[in-house]
Amino acid sequence: MRGASVDYDSMNKEQLKDEAGKRGLPVSGTVPELVERLQANDNDDLLGDVKPPAPEPAAPAAAAPAAEPPSEPTPPPTSFKAYYDCPGELSTGVHQENVRRCWDDAVAAGYSPRGGAYAAARIGFETRGGKRYAVYEIPLHKAR
Repeated sequence: MRGASVDYDSMNKEQLKDEAGKRGLPVSGTVPELVERLQANDNDDLLGDVKPPAPEPAAPAAAAPAAEPPSEPTPPPTSFKAYYDCPGELSTGVHQENVRRCWDDAVAAGYSPRGGAYAAARIGFETRGGKRYAVYEIPLHKAR
């Protein structure tokens, strides 16, 4: 809609503001100010000083993911937990066997259990996937 042949007098204020916005010109002011601004821009175009059209408003950018703070090293575990199948009552013999197994499993996993082979204790029962387990825990030496 550029050019000297445009009749700005027949345009309302909203149309003038739209045209000014398309050209990257300020859209504020009175009707006479807008007409003057558009005419000055037309004259610039005729003299060869062509201004690029205003860029389209960008869609709101998605929030950039926040940079994660440097993670602190995970503290070494203070205990080792083991889960042993326990479908019924836990007899004394089975309990003692699980205590020894807990020690052996901790050592096999690369830990250094504390308190001797009988330091493991049953801390409860847990059901996972419909099966009942006796849960044993044994304390570990602090990492050096």
